[in-house]
Amino acid sequence: MAFLILSHKRPAQLVRLLNTLRSQLPDSPMVVHHDVHGEECPRALIESIDNVHLLTSGKRVIWGDHSLAEVYCWSLAWMFEHLEFDWVVLLSAQDYPIKPLEGLADDLAMNNADAVFQAAPISQMPTVLSRMNMRQRYYYQYRTAAADGQGILPGRLRGFLHWSTGGSIVALNLMQPVFNIYRRPDRIPYRFGLRARHLPYDANWPCWKGSSWFALSWKALDYTLNYMTDHTEYVSYCSRTMHSDESMVATIVCNSPNLRVANRDVTYTRWTRGKSGHPDIFQAADLHQLLGVPQYFARKFDIDRDSRILDELDEFIEQGAIA
Repeated sequence: MAFLILSHKRPAQLVRLLNTLRSQLPDSPMVVHHDVHGEECPRALIESIDNVHLLTSGKRVIWGDHSLAEVYCWSLAWMFEHLEFDWVVLLSAQDYPIKPLEGLADDLAMNNADAVFQAAPISQMPTVLSRMNMRQRYYYQYRTAAADGQGILPGRLRGFLHWSTGGSIVALNLMQPVFNIYRRPDRIPYRFGLRARHLPYDANWPCWKGSSWFALSWKALDYTLNYMTDHTEYVSYCSRTMHSDESMVATIVCNSPNLRVANRDVTYTRWTRGKSGHPDIFQAADLHQLLGVPQYFARKFDIDRDSRILDELDEFIEQGAIA
């Protein structure tokens, strides 16, 4: 069992996660990809933990664009070349175990699964609005006005424009199928897209939307990396879509005729403010709920907001491991 952990802030929380994983699974290799454009990473402290590898690609990770998928695929390729494992689980540094991990390997391989991935073809999204949003994400090729993806306007002005132009942008997108302006939360700059002339998807190889957090067996990872190497035009297409981290790998894995996919979440996430683009931050009052879900991990946690929930989870996990 190997872990790839994506990190950009709260180094104390990252170190705590690594120590918890190490105590639960002493032989598991762990790889951290840290965004060097985020908070400073305590390299010496991380590398002092046995069998932990720290990677830094130098790539700025921007929520919603291809950078997230790019860094985790780059890190997975490094792991495939340098490490030995049967499964790899993708986590963020704000994830945390919510039960003892001794049964994790058997849980992932249940029913001879090759991958655990919560995903669905975008044509099967439950509402007209969700299907339309998925087509806007994955059937258009986008550009941003800012070279670094961070925007050239002051934050307050971006926020005002984001709030005041929302209705007009929705109307413009609905009036015609050629040009699309993709609005994102958190005052992130708009992306401007044109409908792709040629889609990489068809009835036999549909576009899937899945979770950003998943688990792949060695077999599934081998297939995925080889597919991307052999189909660079597909990777290039995905690099100009929105939220490619939720589609590129999911589409490859779930369309494979030779992989058995367990369609369920690896990590438990709760959304009560879906339009914000951010899941809930779990706190101590949520402990009972967390202990009742089937997943082995949950997200998000914030050590600065409530560290007591992590203390209580540690106590529960330790007692379960002893029992």
